[in-house]
Amino acid sequence: MSQLEATIEDIKTIESLTMLTLTIKEKSLTMVSLELDSKIEVGKRVTLVCKPTSIALAKVGIDQNDISYSNQLEVEVLQLEKGNILSTLLLSFKGSILESIVTTKSIENMDLKKGSIVLALIKAHELSIGKILND
Repeated sequence: MSQLEATIEDIKTIESLTMLTLTIKEKSLTMVSLELDSKIEVGKRVTLVCKPTSIALAKVGIDQNDISYSNQLEVEVLQLEKGNILSTLLLSFKGSILESIVTTKSIENMDLKKGSIVLALIKAHELSIGKILND
């Protein structure tokens, strides 16, 4: 499970749907949730979590406005373990470590290797709050 420490900057709720704007190391992220702990409020520091299979990858240089993923982080590939079907990558975003699992065919098509710089793409509904840090 990938984890990122973030600060809640804004909360918007319409009926049962809540959208949070968070910052992590000066980068804005968006999270959408159907259920939210009542302790969640603007200014709180939280740990965001997402599954490794929820982090897609794209090459840097594509027009980021042409991608529907709300959260786009420029990351460096720290480690790459290729399997027959799936590959696991450890990615660094300004010192925070993320794990991504994608098909080995995608890794080969993108010609990824240790040190490659790519975009980590995470849909807003794939993020969740694992823990409130300053409760």
